[in-house]
Amino acid sequence: MFVPEDWTPSELLVSNFHFYEGQHLLFLGTELWSVALDNLKDVDDTYFQQAACPGAWWPESAEAKALQTQLDKSASPQGSPAISQADFWVALGHDFIQMAVRLHLPENLLPEQINAQLAGLQGVPYAMAPMQWNHEGRASQKLFIFAPRKTGKVLVNTEELRQSIAKSKDRRERRISTAREIRKAKDSKQ
Repeated sequence: MFVPEDWTPSELLVSNFHFYEGQHLLFLGTELWSVALDNLKDVDDTYFQQAACPGAWWPESAEAKALQTQLDKSASPQGSPAISQADFWVALGHDFIQMAVRLHLPENLLPEQINAQLAGLQGVPYAMAPMQWNHEGRASQKLFIFAPRKTGKVLVNTEELRQSIAKSKDRRERRISTAREIRKAKDSKQ
């Protein structure tokens, strides 16, 4: 079930689904969840064991760690870098500069020529989720998929998520079957 809300209202909505026997559902959030989870600690993830959301920034990726290492190395002698912590916005600027440097665009190119160069761009070490362009100039990004957890967010393990949903569906079917049998027994006694 897609939940098109920011994190805070989603907490209330998703808990209501669980109250009304929705434990078997997969909840899909927006990138707004991912952004909120970057800054939250001690998340109540009780109702989000079967939830996922996309995001462009994952500070644990190798490229993001390399960016943080660059920031740490650029610290001033007094120990305070101009930017101390890599985040989505720092990565966006970093990736744009990395991409622009690799393009080597001369002046007065036509849009079609720029699109062709963007489409052929290879080997950019993106700190965010990797981006690519087609020849029409449309960009796409292969986003990370996260699960909300107590510490913020973690990358989704699709097999574990699949198994969790299957177990939830099985428990639900057993509850429904038991309820039907109890109802049937009551009806037969009357």
